[in-house]
Amino acid sequence: MKISISRSGITLLTIVSIWLASIMVLFHPTDLYDLAFPPKPIRVIFLVIMACNASAFSMALGIRHLLQKGSELKENQKMDWLKRGIILSFLIVLSTSLVSVYALVYEEDTESMTQTILNANNFYDPNSDILTDWNVNGSDTHFGAIDDGVRNTSIPLLTDYIYTSLKKVDEIGFPTPNESNIETIILWVYSSTGSNAKTTINLKNEGITQATLTINPGSPQGWRSTVWENPGSIGTITVEFIHDKGEGAPTNSNVYAAYLEVIFNPYS
Repeated sequence: MKISISRSGITLLTIVSIWLASIMVLFHPTDLYDLAFPPKPIRVIFLVIMACNASAFSMALGIRHLLQKGSELKENQKMDWLKRGIILSFLIVLSTSLVSVYALVYEEDTESMTQTILNANNFYDPNSDILTDWNVNGSDTHFGAIDDGVRNTSIPLLTDYIYTSLKKVDEIGFPTPNESNIETIILWVYSSTGSNAKTTINLKNEGITQATLTINPGSPQGWRSTVWENPGSIGTITVEFIHDKGEGAPTNSNVYAAYLEVIFNPYS
């Protein structure tokens, strides 16, 4: 009885093996609990699947060669090919196992690709004035001058803004984020400073500073950000703008737009 293994069968095994290897490289093994499986068992399952596919692929190559050339090979040559197939299977299994170990060790305390893909974000623009010691241009309210509704991929409206050249403080209120499982809150500010002006911007929760952004003298117009990691309990959020100047002639601190980006995991 003649047994043959087609090229299409071997090609299919190759594709499956590469696909599974790609999953192991791209996704942190412990993230798979999102599929309702605990981390350790699902990791073992993936390793077993990959080991089976790798073994089947390498052994198929060896067997195919033996069947095609069996009549031309001596017994010791047949055993040599089988040994090669077994060694190749072992090396593939070992390498795929190391991928899992590497991913677990390297990403244990960092956000993995799975988490990045699953995360969502919402945006919040300022909605109230708390302290209005700076000057305002182009708006009746200070928050209204910087609530342009644009994000950091666009330039905001530059005709309405808040500014000062004196050592004064302005403070703007924001809506309280209502998402669950918030991982990060990013404050984005579009601003500039004159040659003798420095702006310190504090992101505050219930009056306590959680993140600080410093705009040094002579900074051109542009987006800048500061990050509040792992916010925990969130109450009243405000942003404080503090102008400072050196010994020379006073120059302006200008703020044209500001908003919050809230990053959260809707699946946790």
